[in-house]
Amino acid sequence: MLGLDVVVIAGTGCGKTAPFMMSVLLNPGARLLIISPLKALQEDQERRFLTVGLSVVAVNGDTWGPSLRERLRRNPPQVILASPEMCIKHTEFRRYLTETNFEKLAGIAIDECHCISQWGGDFRPTYGELSKLRTFFPPHIPILATTATLPPAALRDVRVSLGIDAVSSYFINLGNDRLNITYSVESISSSEDYSSLKSFITRDNFVNGGSDFIKTIIFVNSVVSTQLAAREIRQWLPFEFRAQIGYLSARRSARARRRVMEKFRGGQFKILVATEAAGMGADIPDIEQVVQLGVPSSLSTWIQRAGRAGRSAIRARAVLLVEKSVFERIRRKPSGTQSRDVTSTTTIEGSDDNYQWKKQVDPNVREWVETPGCRRKVSNKHFDNPPSSQEVDPSQCCDNCQRERPSTPDAREPSQASSPPSSPSKSINMNGKRVMEHLMSSRSDIPADTVSQPAARSGNHLKEAKSILEQWRYTLKASRYTPSPLTASSLLPDNVLRKLASAAHIQTLGDMAASVSWVFTRRHGDEILSLLRDLDARRRKEQQEREREIRQRKDQREREQQEKREREQQKKAVAEEAQARKAISKKSTVRTRAPKKQKLESGNSGQLMLRFGTENVGLIFSCHYSKC
Repeated sequence: MLGLDVVVIAGTGCGKTAPFMMSVLLNPGARLLIISPLKALQEDQERRFLTVGLSVVAVNGDTWGPSLRERLRRNPPQVILASPEMCIKHTEFRRYLTETNFEKLAGIAIDECHCISQWGGDFRPTYGELSKLRTFFPPHIPILATTATLPPAALRDVRVSLGIDAVSSYFINLGNDRLNITYSVESISSSEDYSSLKSFITRDNFVNGGSDFIKTIIFVNSVVSTQLAAREIRQWLPFEFRAQIGYLSARRSARARRRVMEKFRGGQFKILVATEAAGMGADIPDIEQVVQLGVPSSLSTWIQRAGRAGRSAIRARAVLLVEKSVFERIRRKPSGTQSRDVTSTTTIEGSDDNYQWKKQVDPNVREWVETPGCRRKVSNKHFDNPPSSQEVDPSQCCDNCQRERPSTPDAREPSQASSPPSSPSKSINMNGKRVMEHLMSSRSDIPADTVSQPAARSGNHLKEAKSILEQWRYTLKASRYTPSPLTASSLLPDNVLRKLASAAHIQTLGDMAASVSWVFTRRHGDEILSLLRDLDARRRKEQQEREREIRQRKDQREREQQEKREREQQKKAVAEEAQARKAISKKSTVRTRAPKKQKLESGNSGQLMLRFGTENVGLIFSCHYSKC
């Protein structure tokens, strides 16, 4: 729009297609030529442009013919998608480009411009001739070059090939680090070890329905491997689920490619085995996993393929299956000898010059595979990515970080917002402690029960808030901004999402406007505040329920202990009473003894009192004998 050449580096799924659309949408009558490397990518972009109401046509070997030529002449589309070969080598289409009046041409967009450096040699030499496009059009027509993977050396190649002046052009580098993707490396016997894929197909190594599959793209390095791998996977599954496995390569017809991508996008295919035909630009939001069978040709290729996963910011993983020959060394053959190679397990460090790698791979790929440290740091350094404002949880970064992560219970995410200073209150809680009160002023414009909550969410509370906001922005995109060039991440950028998720003190639109810079604050701010308030209220209710349960259990324990003490006291009293009765009974019992003989005169009489037990019995007697 400013008439400047532009180079844009941004991660996969970040909305690099949006500038293409805006240049036409904001300029009625403007036209745009997009150079796209693959037919599958052209078909995907054609579908997306049509959804926003733009007239578009893909020009390639499958579509070119008299009817298309006549359409271009009579009713020129707003957007033309073509390959470098069609523009420069195809005589008729090149004539159309050079002879047609393109006064309102908004620009020339070079999508996936890293292909200039990657493919501009022997593979697709026409990529090295793209500077000729400038001679087809007026000199003021700008070029917009975009990609997700462009290291500094490749950036220089692109500028030279396209005639872009680094001083007078505009350069944007947002980096290609996808924080929602977890990277890992596993060793396999060879690139034809299809059995190594078995553990990546389903969630629990069995399948009872479509939901048991992990939606996955499996990348292979040859066309024939797509069919062999797909056939192998189908044989592992029950017959009724085999139709959910598809394969894609550039050798398939245009109709077959469209059918396969539509089924994969729509969910009829759960597993797609593909070559580079699906490696760039395929915008399918719910891919959970990317598996690369065999080492790719470059680190750019691997990061591009890995970037097919998690395009809707869902947690995803990218697994690189590396042949064991990549890690093995063999003895170099002396010149002129036919001696047999000897495999060695010697590593690079301290190795002899007589050894070489058994399988030669791109040095940057080897560094990424063999690093004992963080794999993300290796790729960030290679692509000169700008520093990220967000730290990645080691458990979600890469396999090396997961192994190095200290084993600490209940590890919590660092808070994204600082809490205000706190001081102990005068009130005592149930544990006899004085509670820390956040110095928050009372507010009349927010619910009363939110004032006492912490100023920052943390731990599981923070994770849940992030998850809710991520789901909200993709629902918003699907329900109210489709069709639209805006992506979910541009509607609610990651840095704004993290701030809103962590800062619990943001309770009004005024708070939000003061805390974050977000263009949709007035339009959608209340929706986010409502979601977060509901979350906070539910968390408080759950906390109150837990505290009530704790108090109930404590009260129950106290009642049980009191009842136990009472039972023990009662038992003791009964025992003491029994013991007392026994003692009294023993003392009060008198054994009966014979009375002493008394001399009584004959004829005397008297009364004798005897005690039997507790009764006194009086006996009257008389003596009739002289002696008793």
